[in-house]
Order: sequence, then structure tokens, then C-alpha cells
Amino acid sequence: MSDMLQQAIAAIKSGDKNTGKQLLLEILTSDQRNEGAWLWMTQVASSDHERMKCLQNVLKINPNNETAKHGIALLQQKQSSQAKKLDIPPTETPSQTEQQQIQTAQTSSSRPIKPLKRQATKKCPYCAETIKAEAVICRFCSTDLVLGQTSKQQVSVRNEVSTTSKDPLPKKKKSNTSIVLMSLILLIGCFCCVGVFSQTDETAQKSPSGPKSTSGPTPTTGPTPIKSDPYGARAMCEHFVTERLKAPSTAEFHYDTEEVYGVTGKAKNYHIVIGQVDAQNAFGAMLRTTYRCELHYDIHDPDTWYLDNIEVE
Repeated sequence: MSDMLQQAIAAIKSGDKNTGKQLLLEILTSDQRNEGAWLWMTQVASSDHERMKCLQNVLKINPNNETAKHGIALLQQKQSSQAKKLDIPPTETPSQTEQQQIQTAQTSSSRPIKPLKRQATKKCPYCAETIKAEAVICRFCSTDLVLGQTSKQQVSVRNEVSTTSKDPLPKKKKSNTSIVLMSLILLIGCFCCVGVFSQTDETAQKSPSGPKSTSGPTPTTGPTPIKSDPYGARAMCEHFVTERLKAPSTAEFHYDTEEVYGVTGKAKNYHIVIGQVDAQNAFGAMLRTTYRCELHYDIHDPDTWYLDNIEVE
């Protein structure tokens, strides 16, 4: 006797017929020739018709089962007495068709349920959102997945970044780090100038007074020498790049990877700056972008810078 059958019998004896019936149905679903399960089904059947069916199944499995024979005899006697009282013929046993219908109903609960087919999906290669596999345009970023064209806003940004401009731009806005560095350089320069002037004054005081030599031509001041300004170039490049970002306030420049070069064949006031910046795109995602700026400052006004070319990948 299986453990499940013992549990069913214990539940029926304790008065929990619903639990016992459910356990018996599970046993019969997997083993329809379980003699004991059919016999105990008569204790939880809801009608004499069901009890008769269960006892007949027991006799099909074991024709010598005396308990089933006795139960069928009692049920037939009961039906005969009820028929005499009502003056109607006794109830006939179910036909073979009805028996097949009952068996079909009992086994229908054990049929496997076909899993629902999930709709095929894929990820948009531009915004990483999940879309249908058949989609040709992303419903999140409006990107044409066939032609690889972005939305109108992205196209306008790329066109703006790729354009070159040689018009003078406003005074440079330096970042906090660049301002600190420039301040330190100015302080060092001031200390050096004070030391030079103080030394000159001391030399003048020690030298004997007398008429200065007038022989020879009068010295003239030459043109201001052109020097490289990597700090200024780096600060202005960051300014130009920030103006072209979707979310300028989220920009984070990687100073450890930023490099400044001179331009071959041009004066020292021409610079090339290459670096990387992290900033949010139009959808709020933080992306890393590589940039390359070509710019120079006005030799007559070093605080005025010109953007020659800019590339933002």
C-alpha cells in the first residue's frame, strides 16, 4: 500500500473526506488499476451511482473481491426498494459510453498544459530597451533599426558637433581645477618678479652715479614671444565640449587621460587636446565620450581663443 493511499485512508477516517478524495483521485490518475483506491472511493462518493461505478471498477481489476460484490448487491437492493416505492424501474448501470466519459473526465485533470508562447523580443542597440523582435523602429529612442539613423535631436547634435567654426568665442570659462592651477602659476610669477625688481634696485643703489652712455642705437622692445599654453587649451577645450553635451551639468572629465599636443607646422599658440568625458545622454544614461579639439589663442589677446575643429565620438 502506497504512502499516498495511507494518507487518503487516514484523512477519510478522521472525517476530512475532501482531502481524502483529492488524494485518491491523484492515485487513480497515475494508476487506474489501483484496487484499494477504487474501493475507498466508495466512501467519499457523492451518490449511489458513483459508488456503483467504483465497485464495478474494483471487480474489473479483481473479480474475486467479496467486498465489492457485497457492496454492489446492497446498492442494487437499495435501488430496487426505491423503485418500488416510486413505481419506477430500477436504475440501470451506466453504458460503456458513459463509462468512457467518466474516465475521460477523471483523466482530463492530468493532461499537461501547453506553455504559452512568449513573444520574441530583442534589445535596441542604441538605447538597450527591450522591444519586439519584428520592430524596425525603436519606440523608446525612435531610432530606425534598419537604416541605423538616429532621431532628429541626435542628428542635430551630431551636425552641430561636426561643424567647424573659426569665429572668436567669448572669454574662456575655466573649470575649478584649471583656476587653481592658474592661480598658483600667477602667484609664483609674482614672487619671481618681486625678487628680480628688488635685486635690480639693490644693484642700482650700489653702482656709482654718473652720466649714462648714449653711444650706440637706442634699444627697442621686440614683439611678444609666442608660448604654448597647455592649461588654457585644456580649459577651453573642456568649455567647448561641455557646450555640446545634452546634460552639461553632469560632465565629468578624465584629467588623467587628457593629452595636449602642438600642431605640426604652426606656431606655439595652436594646440590639439584629446581626452574623455562622462555625461548623461538624452535618456539619462551615463556614457563615456572621446573628444578631440583643435584651437588657438590670439597672440595679441591671449585670453581670446578660437575653435578650429572639434570631434566628439
